[in-house]
Amino acid sequence: MMFGFAPFLLRLGLWLWLLCFLLVNTIMFIGQTTPSDEIAYQSEPDGQHDLYLMDIGHGFIVRLTNTPALEIRPRWSPNGQRLAFAANPDGSWDIFVLDMTSYRFYRLTDTPANNNLPTWSPDGQSLIFESDRDGLKRLYMMNADGTNQRPLTYGGVAWNDAQPSWWPGEEVLFVSDRDGMRDVYRLRVEDGVVSRVTYDRSNDGALEWSPDGQRFAWASERDLSTDGCSGRVGFSQRCLLHVDMYIMNPDGQALKLTEKSGGYWSPTWSPDGRWLVFAGEVRDQLQLFLSSADGGALLQITDGDFSSSYPAWRP
Repeated sequence: MMFGFAPFLLRLGLWLWLLCFLLVNTIMFIGQTTPSDEIAYQSEPDGQHDLYLMDIGHGFIVRLTNTPALEIRPRWSPNGQRLAFAANPDGSWDIFVLDMTSYRFYRLTDTPANNNLPTWSPDGQSLIFESDRDGLKRLYMMNADGTNQRPLTYGGVAWNDAQPSWWPGEEVLFVSDRDGMRDVYRLRVEDGVVSRVTYDRSNDGALEWSPDGQRFAWASERDLSTDGCSGRVGFSQRCLLHVDMYIMNPDGQALKLTEKSGGYWSPTWSPDGRWLVFAGEVRDQLQLFLSSADGGALLQITDGDFSSSYPAWRP
């Protein structure tokens, strides 16, 4: 009996050691440098995407949604009290908000089209999101209660505007293929003026402003010119698994955070701008990684035979 039970005890001991190792190293990695250690993200441990909340300083995980629909791509309001996300209770995607005080859900959009990737204005009074209600993806804006929905980008019969990230001011970064490749663009909300930010002949995407508005993180294929992934509009599944994470600094220089050991996606900044969490490919699944915004080693903070992605760091 002892010989049959010993392998179980050994596996249990190794599992507990790994859990303690990840917890201790996560705490040592971030120290006491962040105002908040809570990250909302989407995950599928039971086979469908729901939203979860992780305290990366203590290793606690709380499930936030548990409905027949899929809930994805969360984004915090500036005060950290509301969580906007997309869900598909009727088949297409719509924008919802979870009030973290009352734990009530509020539906903001209700169209047959797909409405996705909401991002909050700095004052928490408005949201910008992507929608294909006119046939192609465009950026739309609405009040925080869902009223006054109106388009922000126009024109073109073949391009898509998507993945908005609101700067701490009156400008929005987004991704568009209006010049043939997926590049980063800047939108001035007050008058709709659009200007191009990246000019690399490869696909860019999955971008996020730093809290101080001085830098942004994004994913790019720009170093993949020899493997057949560059030169096409849109990331394929194969190429997504070879995308690296970058930071654009105020001087216009790009800092590369990863080195193609897997694909990296969906960055989010810590409230003090010193850290990032993003998704990365591990054994054909996406897991969350923690990195210093100055570069260096990556720390994997989720694991399992299911994917976890689209993290959002709580302000």
